[in-house]
Amino acid sequence: EQQAAAGTTTVLVARGAEVVAVVGLDDDVRVDASDAVHSLRQQGWSLGILSGDHTRAVERVADRVGIARAASHASVDPEQKLALV
Repeated sequence: EQQAAAGTTTVLVARGAEVVAVVGLDDDVRVDASDAVHSLRQQGWSLGILSGDHTRAVERVADRVGIARAASHASVDPEQKLALV
């Protein structure tokens, strides 16, 4: 729960039926991503995020690059992505 609240993807490592580690993986965002988003917006593009990741992880990336949370969709499977595009 702490990892998810922090916006990381949680991975449980198990040996047999016993969980031996919990790892939080974070999405790395390129240093120029915000500039690219700004530039595309000035060219008239409407931008959003479609991701299979959980909500908090998607919101965290959206916040980092300057994309509105309302234009960001989490837990989206490939068919849903196609329909939204």
